[in-house]
Amino acid sequence: MNLEIPKKFSPLINQAQQVAREVFRPISRKYDRAEHEYPKELDLLASIMDGMNDGAADGGTGAGKLARSESNGGGGNRNGTNMKTVLGLTELCWGDVGLALSIPRQGLGNSAIAAVANEEQLARLGNTWAAMAITEPGAGSDSAAIRFDNCRIPKENLLGDPDVSVEKGFAGAMQTFDNTRPVVAGMAIGVASAALQKTRELIALTGTDLEYHHQTWTQPAVTRELQLMEAELEAARLLTLRAAWMADNGLPNSKEASIAKAKAGRVGNVVTLRCVELCGSLGYGETELLEKWARDSKILDIFEGTQQIQLLIIARRLLGKSSAELK
Repeated sequence: MNLEIPKKFSPLINQAQQVAREVFRPISRKYDRAEHEYPKELDLLASIMDGMNDGAADGGTGAGKLARSESNGGGGNRNGTNMKTVLGLTELCWGDVGLALSIPRQGLGNSAIAAVANEEQLARLGNTWAAMAITEPGAGSDSAAIRFDNCRIPKENLLGDPDVSVEKGFAGAMQTFDNTRPVVAGMAIGVASAALQKTRELIALTGTDLEYHHQTWTQPAVTRELQLMEAELEAARLLTLRAAWMADNGLPNSKEASIAKAKAGRVGNVVTLRCVELCGSLGYGETELLEKWARDSKILDIFEGTQQIQLLIIARRLLGKSSAELK
């Protein structure tokens, strides 16, 4: 695995950075205050995002399934849809998490279509603006406990297999999460990076030395703390890239996807909250976006599997236990 970002993704990253900086940031506080208004500015981005996905039907917050990824049979090195999506959403969430999640056709439902749909369904449903219902009052985070009561679905719309199969349906949902959890991890990295960058800028205005040329015990406490958070964020970033790379190369990545999601979700929340505290009144006020980023980061540690669920999945994979054996 080459840890450098592939050059072919440079246009995608630059475009996502421009959207985050020129579109998301200027309207971020506007829709934070008016959260029930429709963000009409995002309609213009739908076609742009489709172009960023090269016409793929996977949506912006998901990725292609393992069997459909650009796998070359286990040899060489491929960087495709999964890596591209992680890199793009990381940059967009540097701008605004809520707006990134609101772009048409970029939701988890589209990821499910990409993950398990057959070719006919992919062509027919790929451009649908889809959502996913994966939680019930009696199930919570236990997706396997959900029960599809008085729910009638046309046979041709049952993704992947027209024969209803609880086992296959659940496996399809889990395959979707194996691909989208690294994406959520990337989103957490994006918002935490924004918080760290802004915090460095604000603290630098006080004349504090934020460089790396001193030993930690001779540095100001705030400098040392920022550097430790940067190290944690970099560890989360590399874990996330690994999970996305494995998916692109057709390698089972359930454990690695959960590791990335658990690490990045926790680090993202810790970093954004601490940045608010370090910046004092500027951190808590609305003149900056720091307090919003702290609020936004919390959901990234919860949805698509809470911290506790991720640790449970990791334990099962490490110990070779089934969900029935280790609850």
